[in-house]
Amino acid sequence: MGVKAAIRVGTAGSATSNVQPGNLVIGTGAVRDEGVSHKFIPAIFPAVADFGVTHALSKAASKSDASIHTGIVHTSDAFSCPSLAEDRKLYEDAGILAFEMEAAAVLTLAHLYKVPAGCIFSIDGYVDNVASGNTVPDAGARNRGIENAITIALDAMVSLQSEE
Repeated sequence: MGVKAAIRVGTAGSATSNVQPGNLVIGTGAVRDEGVSHKFIPAIFPAVADFGVTHALSKAASKSDASIHTGIVHTSDAFSCPSLAEDRKLYEDAGILAFEMEAAAVLTLAHLYKVPAGCIFSIDGYVDNVASGNTVPDAGARNRGIENAITIALDAMVSLQSEE
């Protein structure tokens, strides 16, 4: 297909009070708690972002005034489920920064197809709120975050292109 790099830009719910709505999370890897990637390779294989793409995202983010966090995210294809609510504290204690729905599949498949990939997320609310039934995002913060994430992702792509 000719893809030289991919960056997943989207939204996520915060797993911790330190990561607030409107903040950005650059994912270094993702918990594979979804179904798609398992159709391609066993669960023991990790979903890890490409270092070069992650570095380009971090470098572009350092030029932004956005609040940036870097670390592991949790991918689940269930927006809300009892087991996720029960395990949320475990994942927070393990350092998971945010919950979202696509990164594990994107990172795993990109790796298998030899496409460097990374991810950046705008935080739209807290996972605890979703678990308690409040699924309304902080739209203003989310939208500001998405604008910042898109700008950072585009700057990172330009940087990756110029490194070729």
